[in-house]
Amino acid sequence: MTRHGDFLWDRRQRPLGRGAYGVVYSAEHIPDGKRVAVKEIHESKVLSNTGGDARKAKRIFEHMEAEIRSHSKLKHGNVAALLDHFVVPDDRGPGGGRLRILALEYCNGGDLR
Repeated sequence: MTRHGDFLWDRRQRPLGRGAYGVVYSAEHIPDGKRVAVKEIHESKVLSNTGGDARKAKRIFEHMEAEIRSHSKLKHGNVAALLDHFVVPDDRGPGGGRLRILALEYCNGGDLR
């Protein structure tokens, strides 16, 4: 089990989804027991997907931070709420690095494809 802040999830379970930079897991918000989605963004994957171009990776991280700031202000029934976000050491990635973690409202309903 993995715990960061008030969120707990099991990386051994099948993820809800995968993307170029990370994985989304079902998680529990410990204080109230609600199901949430936790998105782990691996900084090492961002860097490798840019071919090791640190400047390009930096621009991607800046764009992510801007999206997180915007998302945190959104309140709409058709948008999953951003509950929390934080950066922690990536103990599993190649060469260490960090994980950017987004805790989002869980939306049941299936694949979006």
